Amino acid sequence: MSNKSGAELVGFEFETDDLDYLMKRKASNNITEKEDDHSLLPEMYEEILVKLPAQYLYQDLRLVCKSWNNIISRKNFILDNFSRTKPVFLVQCDTLCRRSYCMEIDEQDLSYRMPEFGFDCVGRFKASCYGMLLMESRIAWNVREPELQVLNLVTKCCLTLPECPSGCAHKECGSGLGFDPCTNFFKVVHIYDMKVGFEIFTIGGSSNEWKTVPGPWKDLSKRSLLSSGWDDPVSVNGRFLHWNVLSYEYIVSMDVSDEKCIKIKLPYSVESFTDESEFNLVELGGYLACIYSASRTQMEIWILQDFQRKLWLKKHSVHAKMIISSINPVPSFTQICPVGCTSNGVVVFTHTKRQRRMYIYDMKRKAMKKHAAKTKIDKLIVHRSSLFRLQNGSCYKS
Repeated sequence: MSNKSGAELVGFEFETDDLDYLMKRKASNNITEKEDDHSLLPEMYEEILVKLPAQYLYQDLRLVCKSWNNIISRKNFILDNFSRTKPVFLVQCDTLCRRSYCMEIDEQDLSYRMPEFGFDCVGRFKASCYGMLLMESRIAWNVREPELQVLNLVTKCCLTLPECPSGCAHKECGSGLGFDPCTNFFKVVHIYDMKVGFEIFTIGGSSNEWKTVPGPWKDLSKRSLLSSGWDDPVSVNGRFLHWNVLSYEYIVSMDVSDEKCIKIKLPYSVESFTDESEFNLVELGGYLACIYSASRTQMEIWILQDFQRKLWLKKHSVHAKMIISSINPVPSFTQICPVGCTSNGVVVFTHTKRQRRMYIYDMKRKAMKKHAAKTKIDKLIVHRSSLFRLQNGSCYKS
């Protein structure tokens, strides 16, 4: 690595001076594992290594020597490294090969770059959780039913889930991936059988089978708009999953730890909802955000401040005339759809009718910038690379 001032890999910025020195120490004088090297203590090695991207640690540095591999394999190291990883938007375009890109936003001038992510597949990304991806995967387009897979693109660890009891085709079943901090197991959740209930698969669980839990409706006749499928849920902190169930009154949520479904009333009044009104759910700074387009010129951003108490807090109000923008006119708020947020409150919108048009909005500065999207965005998820491995997972070949 020749850049002495700094270097950048996908989702990670780091200085290379320490790394260069580290590599030289290992290369100089034929230092072996058995020799004493007091110039750098083990803690100093770890302080340098933990700052580096997961893909670089796994593909290159863990192979340098046994001591580095031991450091990189420690649970606390993996957790610390993950906490330092910068989230990125993983974008999948609407093409035959499902080409994927990594979108990184410059929050100063609201520009972006979108290099290819380097992972094309016959399938669709569904969710990301602690570096794991949930995918609807097909071996080929002539295969009728897709499979659900959970994989880590860094460690090459992949698990294909068994067929669920309902025989779901996983097209509009609202699939999500969560992590239970009480058991340290990942869980895949999806809706089944006309929204009657949920099927849950615990990765690494003793049964290795799907189980069924009831939905939140005591009276099934009061379920919302069953003729349409639900989108994949929004995940918050890896533990809480939230579904937009096409209701003007409530959303459906689940804490994957207790596996109970609840209805949470939406923050705005139903009476204020008009034919033009829209709302969308996104994750914002560790909270669920409901972005409510009350009209063409007014938008409200609410956050679910307390999951247990079902308490919403209005975080931000947007009026078209207050936006600092070179766009003239500012787009109708009822025709743009939020698809992702950064932790600092920068929101990415796509246009519902002009599918290659994209807007980036900064909540703090009330500034908006319009872009011509590189491709038609089919799916956008927030993703962070990690060194986590699946229990009972198997390695896949890239």
